[in-house]
Amino acid sequence: MVCIYGLSYAPALLMLRIPGHSSAALLLFLLVVVQASDVFQYVFGKLFGRTKLAPRVSPSKTVEGLLGGGASAIVIGMALHGLTPFTWWQAAPMALAIVVGGFVGGLVLSAVKRSLGAKDWGTMLAGHGGMLDRMDSVCFAAPLFFHLTRYFYT
Repeated sequence: MVCIYGLSYAPALLMLRIPGHSSAALLLFLLVVVQASDVFQYVFGKLFGRTKLAPRVSPSKTVEGLLGGGASAIVIGMALHGLTPFTWWQAAPMALAIVVGGFVGGLVLSAVKRSLGAKDWGTMLAGHGGMLDRMDSVCFAAPLFFHLTRYFYT
């Protein structure tokens, strides 16, 4: 239920009408920032990770991964500001909200998996689990991004 409800906010971005801007670009912004955050958190965690963030829930998540991956995703979000109604300095907190929402979503769904005794949601993507493992961060980031965008830009 959490996944379907949260994920439904991603395509809901297509319903937002912001004069002079494509709502599809908002969806692209969300997906690029949230996936970049996930990828860079993994990379920074592998390269520099020493301090475990939540070892009982997600043993591979580190403070260094979160900080490095989050900063990288925010910079990418700022670079993509031209696709959105945001200025570059408005894109930074919007990307930060996506990073935080994505991180929390990843932790919450990791806790759900642990409670069910599962490592991954599936085996479709070798080394990455199933599709839901790639979308767990979107489950929390999409509603947050949708409502922030709707409140401030429509």
